[in-house]
Amino acid sequence: PPPGGVRAWYLKVVSRTLRRMQANAGDFVRDCFSNPGYSKAWAGPFPRMLDLPIALLVLLFTLIVHPVVFVLCFLVPFMIIIKLYFGASMRATFCTPPGEDWWRIFLKYSHLEAWLMALVSCAVMTFIVGFLRRVLPACQLRLV
Repeated sequence: PPPGGVRAWYLKVVSRTLRRMQANAGDFVRDCFSNPGYSKAWAGPFPRMLDLPIALLVLLFTLIVHPVVFVLCFLVPFMIIIKLYFGASMRATFCTPPGEDWWRIFLKYSHLEAWLMALVSCAVMTFIVGFLRRVLPACQLRLV
């Protein structure tokens, strides 16, 4: 700004910014009927008539990406873990001759009993610790 004209320069910049904000008002889709092309106040690389298609593409992309991320981040590792721990037992169970107890063969080749025992042990320990926290005064939280 020129010397002594800082206030006028500042007011001009603020005025231009406010006009641009008012021209671009609208959450996701601006009014494309009154001004379908580019506005005088620059508002991005695309004209206003493309606001709705861009918003719909973003919505579609969002809806498509989340199931893919869920499958890649949760289901694929879960299936790999199931294959690692239970793959041999499932194959042995599939090849069980008719008349034999498939459940016993599954238990013979898997670590399911150990997993269930660990789960039950953890659940029992959780209940014991929770009970002791309620009963023993040394384990209770006190607000000071």
